[in-house]
Amino acid sequence: MATRTTKHLNGVASPGLNPADLLALIVKERSKDVDVVPPGFLTTEQWAEKWGIERTRSADLLAYAVKQGLAERQTYRIMCGKKRCPVAHFKQLKKG
Repeated sequence: MATRTTKHLNGVASPGLNPADLLALIVKERSKDVDVVPPGFLTTEQWAEKWGIERTRSADLLAYAVKQGLAERQTYRIMCGKKRCPVAHFKQLKKG
């Protein structure tokens, strides 16, 4: 069976994957490069759902909570559809 080769832009031929397979492999490998979000940390959207308010209002309240020392803010890379996104997560620090 013949070995499949792929031409690079510089004209050098080398064994490789077809473009679609290479893209799928890159996306798969890159998706492994996400953070594990520790327990207790929620996104602004998740806090909004939990509180039953709009996301923009929860963002305001969470910013205030961080400023007052009531919550901790950390940014974690998570999957947003097919891409990685840095997303702020918040955790309650003090019981009220």
